[in-house]
Amino acid sequence: HAADPENELVDISKKIEQRKKKVSDAKQKEKSLATDLKKIDTSIKKYTYDIRKYNQMISDKSANIDSVTKNTISLQAGLAMRKEFLYERLRKLYKFRQNDMALIFTSASGYQDLGRKIKYLGYIAEYDRRLIEDFKDGLVKLDINKKELQTLKSCLESDKKSLDEKTKELESQKHKKNTMLISEKKRRSNYEKELQEL
Repeated sequence: HAADPENELVDISKKIEQRKKKVSDAKQKEKSLATDLKKIDTSIKKYTYDIRKYNQMISDKSANIDSVTKNTISLQAGLAMRKEFLYERLRKLYKFRQNDMALIFTSASGYQDLGRKIKYLGYIAEYDRRLIEDFKDGLVKLDINKKELQTLKSCLESDKKSLDEKTKELESQKHKKNTMLISEKKRRSNYEKELQEL
């Protein structure tokens, strides 16, 4: 019977040593974890900065989109008016037959009057040519604006996606940090409790 308490004492001593080692290992793990947590904190700071940066980019691009949209609407309205005006001019020119042209030449009182009338007809033709060129330039600008608008919207969507990814990653890092802290503290606390009981 005397051997039983001695054996029990040896067994308890072994368990105490084992628990001490586990407590020591847990403390070492916490130290190692502290280094990992510093890395996670650095990542969190980086992602927080990125989120602020992307929010600013989204804000800037949204303002740019508004500006380009207003410009596009203004261009479209101007082109619609010019198109209507050009249509009316072309309709009148179509009605202006060769007979009418002959009437202009035959009604001239002399060479000077004829030269003046030809000059005026040249002015009218030049005015119409500029109207058409202006209309064509407007169409080109409108096309450029539409493409720019499309590019801006695509960039905005890309930035929003990046922001969403960064936000999710930040939450993941925070969750990872909290989980690791709670887990290691609980493990060490359990070992210390067991050691105290022994």
